[in-house]
Amino acid sequence: DIDLAIVVLPAHMIPGIFEECLAKGVKGIVLITAGFKEIDDPKGADLHEQLATILNTTPVPVIGPNTFGMINLQANLNASFTPQFSLLKKGVIGLVSQSGGMCHLLSFLAVRDDIGFSKIVGIGNRLNVDFPEMVDYLMQDTDTEIIVLYMEGIDRPRGLIETAKAHRGKKPIIAYKTGVGDIGNQASRSHTGSLAGRKEIYSGAFSQAGILGLDSVEVLLDTAKAMAVSPLPEGSGVAILSSQAGPGIAG
Repeated sequence: DIDLAIVVLPAHMIPGIFEECLAKGVKGIVLITAGFKEIDDPKGADLHEQLATILNTTPVPVIGPNTFGMINLQANLNASFTPQFSLLKKGVIGLVSQSGGMCHLLSFLAVRDDIGFSKIVGIGNRLNVDFPEMVDYLMQDTDTEIIVLYMEGIDRPRGLIETAKAHRGKKPIIAYKTGVGDIGNQASRSHTGSLAGRKEIYSGAFSQAGILGLDSVEVLLDTAKAMAVSPLPEGSGVAILSSQAGPGIAG
């Protein structure tokens, strides 16, 4: 049996490659190739739909397309185009991102700051693996204790919220949502074929689902690192210990 196929070929060849993978019983595919619905060309969207149709007959999970790949630190698997990911320390943080560049940035910062990961997944254009599927998987993954999401947009927001609610209280979910303005929304669509949506809508939905939404990507790793060494509180009571009055009041 073939557990995983890592595909890096021209976009027009991918439907045929998928047919071959399914015929051989491949259990999962990482599709790094770009040139699908993220490009300003109807041919890209058509190719995306062709792949979706193929998978309707035999549902095989696909990471991508238009992704850098994925890393499973616990399995010593680097299914990406970046060998430096192998320098990462094993840890309990699972990162799911639509942006390969953001995965690289956070990973390089993690190497510098000695922060460990369990899994890093670039979901790209989300052919049939989106945030709901990844949150559900990481909630059941014994190697992952903290879930971090970098989101540009999501095609199935209700699915994410319902999945988070179903697992609420099991593991912390931290999310940074970008592309909240008109310009950012347009950039998200051209990057990963996403419709970003308004910040207020996502903030309210995150709060209802128990997802911690952050306003700054700079604190994403720090928050995850802090949660990795701190148990989830059992109640809403918070105590603040400060050496001076001002910082304590601000907290």
